[in-house]
Amino acid sequence: MIAFEDISELYLSIVRLINRRKVNMDSDMLEIIERAAGIAMAYADDRKGLKKDFAFDFWKNTECPSLKEAIKYSSSQQFPDFMLKSSVNNGTLINGSILELKDSKGGSIASFNSTIPTKTKSLREIDKINQTDIVSNEPCQVT
Repeated sequence: MIAFEDISELYLSIVRLINRRKVNMDSDMLEIIERAAGIAMAYADDRKGLKKDFAFDFWKNTECPSLKEAIKYSSSQQFPDFMLKSSVNNGTLINGSILELKDSKGGSIASFNSTIPTKTKSLREIDKINQTDIVSNEPCQVT
């Protein structure tokens, strides 16, 4: 069950934040995930919102001379909404969960058809779905 460990920890962290009244059911979804995931977050679709509204900076300790600010802090509107960092176990990348979340900001509530994940999806498969490598290809290097 190690494959579900990171996502379980994220959901437990969200529950703790709600119990401590750090977020509530009216909080912005981006804020909830940012607070719950913290440094475990590897990607967010709305990087611009994270930077502007919550001062979360993926590139705080990186050098990205080839990227312009507009690209680094954009909203890609691509699948998934969020990714959590992978970890290494016996030389293999594991976990690194992807999250596609829905909120009810509009007048309707999104359908919620959820099952326990039984398959995995590689970053190459995500690239094929998105028809771009914006999620999988990050040219920045940690300094």
